[in-house]
Amino acid sequence: MPFIGKASISGNSKFDKYITTVGSGGQTNFPCIIDGGDEYNVYLNGALLKEVLQYTATSSQISLESAASENDKFELHVFRNFFIADAAKRSGDTFTGDVIINDDKKLSFGTTSDVSLEYDEDGTDSLLISGGDVTISDDKKLYFGTGKDAHIEYDEDGTDKLLIQPPAGGIRFADGTLDVDIASHDGSNGLKLGGTLITQTANNINKLATTGKSIAMAIVFG
Repeated sequence: MPFIGKASISGNSKFDKYITTVGSGGQTNFPCIIDGGDEYNVYLNGALLKEVLQYTATSSQISLESAASENDKFELHVFRNFFIADAAKRSGDTFTGDVIINDDKKLSFGTTSDVSLEYDEDGTDSLLISGGDVTISDDKKLYFGTGKDAHIEYDEDGTDKLLIQPPAGGIRFADGTLDVDIASHDGSNGLKLGGTLITQTANNINKLATTGKSIAMAIVFG
């Protein structure tokens, strides 16, 4: 069935139109492409048909309950999922305002929605990334704050380290039951303060703290 262009984008959908004129003899099946989540309307000679009663639909075909006659006009309107790329093309590849994804709706990537972003407002109240990894390229920053107040960067061209630039207020670990574990700290690498490696192990530091308390108590009590 021939594809006749696209109408303007409306709401969260784009509108595709398929139209054909029935040839000689009755025709029941009309090929088409309908993706999951698409909404669609079927018309015969301008009259809107009712699904189930007058036709059935699959992802690749519309089947009429009663065969169309010669010269009948069959028309299919498909309201497809909205893609950011369509809006960018229509706006000259430039966005002049915010792009808003409603609560609990997904921004999907890939022809089969392989990866998605979703604000899970009804569930965890978190931003969910599903289906794949998130990669920040070498020497590129992940910013936080509308004024880019803080960022994280893998400094591949420089120190080959993960750089964390905190905001003016610094970094604070929230209260909780979890530890911050520097697993590699063994006296030869691990925790540094002001660029200087702390060579003592945690066990030695704990012993030093206990010994210091004992000495202090001995001085106080004679």
